[in-house]
Amino acid sequence: MATSQDPSAPEATALATPSEPVRKSNPIKRALLWVAALSTAAVVALVAGVVVLFLLLGMLISKGLPDWANPFDSTTTMSSQKPLELSLRDLAEYHGAVGTYQVVVQREMRMKHLPSFIAGEKITIMANGSVDGIVDFTNLGKDKVVIDQAARTAVITLPKPRLGATNLDMDKSQVLDVDRGLFTRAMDAIQENPLQDQDIYQEASRKLAEAATGSDILQRTEDNTRKMLTELAQSLGFTSVTVNFV
Repeated sequence: MATSQDPSAPEATALATPSEPVRKSNPIKRALLWVAALSTAAVVALVAGVVVLFLLLGMLISKGLPDWANPFDSTTTMSSQKPLELSLRDLAEYHGAVGTYQVVVQREMRMKHLPSFIAGEKITIMANGSVDGIVDFTNLGKDKVVIDQAARTAVITLPKPRLGATNLDMDKSQVLDVDRGLFTRAMDAIQENPLQDQDIYQEASRKLAEAATGSDILQRTEDNTRKMLTELAQSLGFTSVTVNFV
C-alpha cells in the first residue's frame, strides 16, 4: 500500500556543521620564551647583587676595616731629608752672581821709520762678556758647619767668593774701527780672517776681568749665597743660621 506524503510537510535536509581547527603547541617557540625569561631574570639578579655588594662594602669601609681586608687602605712612608752637611757638599761650587760687562779695547801697531799710512794697523773693538762670582764648597768639613741640634742653630764658615773665568761673548762683540796702512792692507789680502787676532781678544778678556773686580759682584755673591744657605737650613728645620766668609 503506497504511503502518501503530505506535500505541505517540510522536507528534512541534512546540514553539515563545520568542525573547529585543532591548535597544536610549538615546542621550539615555547623553549625560546623560557630561555628569554630566564635570561632576563638572571640579569636582574646580577645587577641587584652588584648593587647590594657595593652598599655592603661602603658600610664596612665607613666603619673601618683591618689593613689586610681594606683594598682602599693607603700607606704613607716618611723619609727624612739629608743632613745639612751633605746638602752643602752636594753644591760643590755655587755661582752666587753673574756680572755682564762691556769694554772698548784698542790695539795699535806701527813699524819703525815708516808712517802709519804706509805700514801700521789700528783696531778698535767693543767687547761684551760676563764673569761669575763663585763660592767653593768642596773643602767644607765638619769644622766648617757647626750645628746645635737642640737649639736648631747652624753656623757655616765659607771661603770668600772669587771671580770665575771671563766669558767673552763673540756674537755681541764687534769691531768699531780699522785703520791700516797700504802695506798692511796688501798683507791682509793674502791672510785669512785678518781681524781674528787672538791678542786683542785676550786683552779684551783681561779688561772684562778688571771691570768685574771693580764692581760689586763679589759682595752680591756673598749676599746671594748667604740667602740661599739660610733658606736651605730653614727648610731642614733650623731656626737660626749664621754664614761667615773668611
